[in-house]
Amino acid sequence: SGIHRDVYLMAVPKTYIRAYITANLKPLSYNSGSMQVDFLVANPQGEKYSKTIKATLIDRGQEVASQQTNVAATGTEEAQASVTFEGLSNLQLWSAETPTLYTVQVSLLDAESGVEEEAFSTKYGFR
Repeated sequence: SGIHRDVYLMAVPKTYIRAYITANLKPLSYNSGSMQVDFLVANPQGEKYSKTIKATLIDRGQEVASQQTNVAATGTEEAQASVTFEGLSNLQLWSAETPTLYTVQVSLLDAESGVEEEAFSTKYGFR
């Protein structure tokens, strides 16, 4: 009886985001390509908002690419947004022998004040 694994509680703001990452590598070279980060912005309380979403791709502490997009909505339906990093080159591919991972940082900012409301990062491997 009881919980036999780690349990985490996360607090999110009234308006929060989820991110989905996809990448396309160029055939034959496989060390260049693009990455797209799609966002779903949830607003369960239906408040009017205007937000800026910033995504940054980082390799070993160095910023590779960064983009931002704006999203605004009213109502409880989820808003969608995306950013695309085109022209990525010299990518290190992930494999079992060389598990190279990049960091994707995502921030949700209030569009008017610029105050960061939510931030998270995840590891991503090109393959």
